[in-house]
Amino acid sequence: MNKVMVIGLGDVGGHQLEILARTRNIDRIYAADINEKAALRRVYSARSGAAHLGVYPNIEFVKIDLDDVYGTANALKKFRPDIIMHNATMMSNVEWAHLPNGVPEKLASAGIGNITPCHLTLTYKLMEAVRKAMVDAHVVMSPYPDVVNCVLEKVGLARNLIGLGNLDYITPGLQEAAAHKLGAKITDISVYLVAPYAVLNRLFRFGTAGGLPYHLRIHMKEKDVTDRLNPKDLFAEVGKYLSLFTIYDLGYVAASSGVKNALAILNDTRQLTHAPGPLGLPGGYPIRLGARGAEVALPEGISLREAVQTNEQALIGDGIEKIRDDGTIVFTEQCYTTWKEIFNYDCKELKIEDCEKKAKELLSLHSQLGAR
Repeated sequence: MNKVMVIGLGDVGGHQLEILARTRNIDRIYAADINEKAALRRVYSARSGAAHLGVYPNIEFVKIDLDDVYGTANALKKFRPDIIMHNATMMSNVEWAHLPNGVPEKLASAGIGNITPCHLTLTYKLMEAVRKAMVDAHVVMSPYPDVVNCVLEKVGLARNLIGLGNLDYITPGLQEAAAHKLGAKITDISVYLVAPYAVLNRLFRFGTAGGLPYHLRIHMKEKDVTDRLNPKDLFAEVGKYLSLFTIYDLGYVAASSGVKNALAILNDTRQLTHAPGPLGLPGGYPIRLGARGAEVALPEGISLREAVQTNEQALIGDGIEKIRDDGTIVFTEQCYTTWKEIFNYDCKELKIEDCEKKAKELLSLHSQLGAR
């Protein structure tokens, strides 16, 4: 059976549920959330919408509290999903985007890395539950996989873990722009992009990579044609569309990216695609994705070591200086001082064992600033 559990039915998870409900080769969908009333609204919406298209999904609500690791593990053992779509976070990007007086822009300029404990805490607990349950599910996750997955790999909790979205927001646009410039069919174009979220963030804001390193190769019918194109022109073309988006507009695109990853695994398609945080690596990579999970698929001339180093260097744009071998995140001086100035949040280094405490501290400071 193809069984998918969607954990966290907010913006991204709610869209995932709607898409999966309309997908005919999914045998059972578990809609998991701590908020039963809100989740049941999502379930009814997905069932009804799918029925209008002649699809009648088998959806079951499951109440899950990720703070309860043992309870989550028991639910995973009971239902044994093949895919877990994980979307739960303690503070989404939408929430800090509500802050007034240019604060979100100041944070983005300094690097958003200090929000990591809010994304890491529940993912850490989920992966602990997956390990305790001894299930073989693949976990497709949305909360800052470029960094969170790398931290979890350092402590042995990144098995079958892969991200969604981020650089995957722009690869279809790059594919279309390249096809247009080459006079080719979109389906003949393959994109190979090595970049973290920080590059995407600059594309949103400036229409360029903002000086951050990346690798971009374009193939047409499996032949490298990058020399016939200007990567900066392709980024500029995509950047024109990204400038029309706000943080509130990306939920459906992120959900589609995640469902695409789930279906590639379930159907063992070995699809060439992109994902952040595959195999616990920092940043984003082109991959082949199938039943065994992700395999990094780099074009000729780019080694895995070079790709990892490029992502690590570009993470500076998110305010992350390094991720140590024990999973400790060291933030740049600019990121540290800016978040301290705005929130009075004092975090130069984040150890994984402190992530929940620091997340709760940041949430409290965020609420105080919002109230002021």
